[in-house]
Amino acid sequence: MAKRFTDSRKFQDPWYRKLPPNYKLLWDYLLCTCNHAGIWKIDLEMASFCIGAGDYDLAECLTKLKERIIPIGEEKWFIPKYITFQYGDINTNQSKACLSAIGVMKKERVIELLPNSYESIKDKDKDKDKNKNKNPINTKYNYTGPASYGPRDMPDSVKEILKAKGLR
Repeated sequence: MAKRFTDSRKFQDPWYRKLPPNYKLLWDYLLCTCNHAGIWKIDLEMASFCIGAGDYDLAECLTKLKERIIPIGEEKWFIPKYITFQYGDINTNQSKACLSAIGVMKKERVIELLPNSYESIKDKDKDKDKNKNKNPINTKYNYTGPASYGPRDMPDSVKEILKAKGLR
């Protein structure tokens, strides 16, 4: 059984909050059952059976989930945010799972749909010299990103609530 990271902050996401309950269940089902490259072979009958929330209509699913999935032909959906959430920056992650996911995404021709497209190994080698000057926060994994999430990462709705309460 594959193990996946899950985002405990999804309940603060306005997109997720606005989904009807049966589509919240479907979204979680997709994240749990897609392959390690974020590609789900469409099987709404199995999803309905496992979730127990009634039947799903393909057109309605595409409408409800259009902001988070990209259809690949008529048989598969790609979940672009899955990759960055599970693996981080795929340009620097050299784990076997990430490299395998990159291979699958190349095969399915969806890798260019990611926000930061995968760079070739040559491009990464050129950038290694540039990154040497950065002070990594976590030297074991060479993590150079922010130590924590800041106010810029908050959803606008949260910012508005804080501002209304005089906390910002």
